[in-house]
Amino acid sequence: MVARCARGAVRPGIGILDLPLPAPAPEGSQRTETYRYWAR
Repeated sequence: MVARCARGAVRPGIGILDLPLPAPAPEGSQRTETYRYWAR
């Protein structure tokens, strides 16, 4: 799974397992945590 991030005209793909989650975790982050658990 890849996240598409945008910064100006640059739109790199970043593996969702490589994305740090802020504290406190935003709404919907449970899905990312579940995927991380499953991908191990």
